[in-house]
Amino acid sequence: MALLMMLYQVGGIFLTFLFNSLANSHHLCDPKQSLALWEFKKAFSLDESASSFCNDELKKQAYPKTETWNQTNDCCSWDGVQCDEEGEGHVVGLDLSCSWLSGILHPNSTLFSLSHLQTLNLSHNYVFSSEFSPSFGTFKDLRALDLSSSLITGDVPMEISYLSKLVSLDLSWNDLNMSRIVMNQLLHNLTNLRDLALSHVRLHDITPASFINISLSIASLSLSSSGLSGDFPQHIFSLPNLRVLQLDYNSELNGLLPMSNWSESLEILSLSWTNFSGEIPYSIGNAKSLISLHLSFSNFTGGLPKSIGNLTQLSHIDLSYNNFNGHLPNSLFNLTHLSTISFLFNFFSGHLC
Repeated sequence: MALLMMLYQVGGIFLTFLFNSLANSHHLCDPKQSLALWEFKKAFSLDESASSFCNDELKKQAYPKTETWNQTNDCCSWDGVQCDEEGEGHVVGLDLSCSWLSGILHPNSTLFSLSHLQTLNLSHNYVFSSEFSPSFGTFKDLRALDLSSSLITGDVPMEISYLSKLVSLDLSWNDLNMSRIVMNQLLHNLTNLRDLALSHVRLHDITPASFINISLSIASLSLSSSGLSGDFPQHIFSLPNLRVLQLDYNSELNGLLPMSNWSESLEILSLSWTNFSGEIPYSIGNAKSLISLHLSFSNFTGGLPKSIGNLTQLSHIDLSYNNFNGHLPNSLFNLTHLSTISFLFNFFSGHLC
């Protein structure tokens, strides 16, 4: 009898431990946050055309994630929703990119009550707004914010610069303006920033010199079609973690390629349709991680240095519509990964042999 009692007690302890372990591993969504998500869902209709770019250009499947949300289920299990690992039921991630959403994001949206959010992605939807709500500044723990191609309009509010934990910020391809004051504060406060995408955001008020203060951690800087004008700082090319630099379609943006100190991490460089000029320096051969080099429709001159052959990872190179001249170096034969190449409308002479 004593043995049976002992086995019963041990078994009871084991079952209790197992139950607690299962309970702790299963997220139970905070009811207030579940309701906030549900109210957010109800504010939007579903329109397949809102995310058509995803399928056509991004080759990313677009589908209505919120359509499967059900109030009888734990919201931590809803498509696109991520809860904290501690099991406290806080929503820390919301990825509704390419989700067919169509509607107005009001400043008092229940979305802004999700105060524990660390990642928020509403890209490639019709998230109309009469203004870019300052309420985005309430997400103090936010690490990544992606509102690209979401039809957000108005001025980028100062409150965006309060998100000091941001590692990634993508506001590209919206009808937005960013002032010099906001940009300066953003670059000053966001010291952990690695990815900044402001393509097609109007930056007319901003001098390129502002980017001197950009985070040393920056890995991707995309400023295409942003109306930048003036002289772009050369030291950006030497930032140690820089992988992507896209400045194309800024016709009044001036600059020279650096004579030394190229970032060894640089993979994509796009300066097409800018006012960059001068020669391609021999030192470009030190940028050995380059995969894509686009310099077309600019004002470059001079010959193509032999060191171009050191860029053995290059798969795309476009130097068309410039004023390059001289013989093409035989070192181009080292570029065995090239899939596209264009030297059209320059003044190169001779032939490769």
